Amino acid sequence: MGLLRDRMEADLKLRSFRPRTQETYVACARKLAAYYMRPPAELSEDDVRGFLVHLVDEVKVSPSTQKVYVASLGSSMA
Repeated sequence: MGLLRDRMEADLKLRSFRPRTQETYVACARKLAAYYMRPPAELSEDDVRGFLVHLVDEVKVSPSTQKVYVASLGSSMA
């Protein structure tokens, strides 16, 4: 993720997210990249949606965890 991760971390700091939240959001983006085995910058909105559906249907994440992923991936796409 390299440059994208660095930018995401800087953006989260500028928005005054707590350090633990920053770590969590970066971890969510890392899991997205690992799922598709491609950098997040190469993924479409449909790819992100497919990953979120995977988390709900196959991984069975809780609604609160799903919200964390949505918030983190939305902040990384902004």
